[in-house]
Amino acid sequence: MVALLTDMRNRRRALATSLALVLVLVCAGAGDAAGKAHYETHYADWLPSVAASSCAASSTVERRIHAHGSRFRLSDPRVGERVADGTWRPPNPDPSVDYDDSEDMVEVDRARLLRDRHGLFARVTVRGLPDRCNSQSNGCDPSVTLCPSPEWGWRIDVPITVRYRKRIPTTISCANRSATHMWPRKKPSHCTIYGHNQPIHAYQFDFHSIRWRHWGARTATAGAVDVYFGMGVTIRTPANLTASRPRTTCGHYAYTRLHVAQSNGFRGTLRPPACDRPLEFPPF
Repeated sequence: MVALLTDMRNRRRALATSLALVLVLVCAGAGDAAGKAHYETHYADWLPSVAASSCAASSTVERRIHAHGSRFRLSDPRVGERVADGTWRPPNPDPSVDYDDSEDMVEVDRARLLRDRHGLFARVTVRGLPDRCNSQSNGCDPSVTLCPSPEWGWRIDVPITVRYRKRIPTTISCANRSATHMWPRKKPSHCTIYGHNQPIHAYQFDFHSIRWRHWGARTATAGAVDVYFGMGVTIRTPANLTASRPRTTCGHYAYTRLHVAQSNGFRGTLRPPACDRPLEFPPF
């Protein structure tokens, strides 16, 4: 009886191990098929004007965020930061006086990212600096510089910057039909690339039936058929492709090297550009 129970436990353990292994393989295959996601840091900037009717008063500005992405952060301004370069607004301005001020005028009182039913928005509140509002009592000389008083108002531009991540596609550049440009393409099943990026028939590699694996990883591999048309004949040569050296630029995660290993023994490396680029014939 004990031996029978022991045998049943061992079988259950073996079955559980097999199921776990199958689950791991299925998840790995699904992850490989989906590819790896890549992101690029973007910024949204505003320079709104805020104003107040008295020196020590506060003013609040809001800006709606229409960008699509993730991990939004308010990177500028920060609470306690002082802002300069504004204009004072006294009750009875003197036409002969320039009230533009390059020194600190206000301080950021609050700065937050908030969400409502319409989406994300940035809200920033600034307040006049107490030491500037009472400058005359602090020994400020009106004949030398501007000396604001508590009843003066102000107007100033407050920079607002929001940082966020945006998902970018994985690409490799292929030539268009007329062989005039190289364009980034997402996981292409057909791709024409020229050696030295020069649209010469002898340098042409015309890959068909490309089946990519590990697309989005640092190195992607594929099986393909290189089709050559010339001299009235069509030659189809199986080839193994290895895309590598990815670069994050131009809004893409782009492969910039393509190693080719053909069944006829040819080995070579192509250098597709990361961004769209015109193809030009070499000077003769």
